[in-house]
Amino acid sequence: MTKKLTPIFCLLLFLIVTSCTLESEFSLPNNEAIDSELLGLWSPTNNPKESVKIERHTDKRYKLTLIDGDDQEELIAYSTTIRERQILTIITEDEVGLSYQFYGISMINNSLTYS
Repeated sequence: MTKKLTPIFCLLLFLIVTSCTLESEFSLPNNEAIDSELLGLWSPTNNPKESVKIERHTDKRYKLTLIDGDDQEELIAYSTTIRERQILTIITEDEVGLSYQFYGISMINNSLTYS
């Protein structure tokens, strides 16, 4: 089953790929179990070749597979709730070390949005 991906989440996909987001060398706590509502294949209705597949990686982490046609990239992420807002933290690593990218996410009418 393919879930709807809002245009805003398409922008999230673009921001992840281009790394233009709030980023820090410090992480948020990783103490929440995964949210099963986030699991699945998310794609925009106007371009199903671009999608994000969210799977369970561990009890507290997700595996994100960014799909753009034949190209794929895998990332690890987790969520944290702060003042009733769900924050998705995406972990990236380069030659300097680990860094963390933060996105506020929510589910509205079976659509995943971020802010």
